[in-house]
Amino acid sequence: MTTCPLTVRAEDQDGFTLISVEGAVDTSNVEEFRSLIMPRCETPNSRIILDCGGISYMNSRSFALLYRFHHTCESNGGIFLVCCVPLKIEHIIKLLGLNAMLKVLPTLEDAIDTLGTTDKGGSDS
Repeated sequence: MTTCPLTVRAEDQDGFTLISVEGAVDTSNVEEFRSLIMPRCETPNSRIILDCGGISYMNSRSFALLYRFHHTCESNGGIFLVCCVPLKIEHIIKLLGLNAMLKVLPTLEDAIDTLGTTDKGGSDS
């Protein structure tokens, strides 16, 4: 089996962590995807934006991980937002019903604005 290239970059910003993912998330690297993101979700009160703009493919396990990242982060008092999702992947998120659980925003700016709203006790409606 060939390994698909995957790049996961985490940058601590002003009050949140931006995680950018590029490449395909498949069987050959889904565990790497999990191991690079989950520890940040387990950190109490973490505020994470996952920028999916560079993702070209996600397998079924990686979709399940998106929910686990969200659930783990929120269980620890944090916030987990997903943004810049390519249309073909967003379609699958909706098909699976994950959009009812995940906070998926169209742009990075929208995600940052949502974090600002949560600071003021507002909602992300």
